[in-house]
Amino acid sequence: MRWLLFFALLTVGFGVLLNGNFEIPYLGFAGHLPGDLIIRRGDIEIYVPLMTSLLITLLLAFIFSMLKRKSGA
Repeated sequence: MRWLLFFALLTVGFGVLLNGNFEIPYLGFAGHLPGDLIIRRGDIEIYVPLMTSLLITLLLAFIFSMLKRKSGA
C-alpha cells in the first residue's frame, strides 16, 4: 500500500513539474512526440499527450516486470 501512495505522489509531482514550465533533463520530448495532440482554438490550448503517455506506460511496465522478475515473485 505504501508503494501505491508513493507512486501516486510521484505522479502528481511529475505532473506539476511538467505544467510549471520547468526544464527536466532528458525529458524535453514529453508532450512533443508525433501522436501527441495539440488543439488550439483562439486563446485556448488543449494538450493530449497520447504517445508520451503510451511511452511512459511501456517504460514503467518494463521496469516493474524487471523488478518483479529480480525479486523472484
